[in-house]
Amino acid sequence: RCDVTVAHDGRDGLMKILDSDAKWDLVVCDLKMPEMSGYEIYKAVSKSSPTKASEIVFITSGGITKDDIKFIDELPNVLLRKPFNLDDLQRLLDERLGTDVTR
Repeated sequence: RCDVTVAHDGRDGLMKILDSDAKWDLVVCDLKMPEMSGYEIYKAVSKSSPTKASEIVFITSGGITKDDIKFIDELPNVLLRKPFNLDDLQRLLDERLGTDVTR
């Protein structure tokens, strides 16, 4: 079982990630979002909580810039490329959370 919190844009996501009462096992963040990019979120979270920054899994599709590619290449975080299927997401959750969420 997973509890999911949804953010409506990058800025909303950042506020939820940085909320001092928030307890995250994993954050799934698109690189391209309204208001703030995944890169900007990662940068902001890294400054205040490197542990939380390491819990971010990025997702992306086409349309990424040279700067995005450089960021992805230098980043130790997991990247899941769109389109991905439910099995890919379940496998990622199992690996990152150390559980079997498929059952």
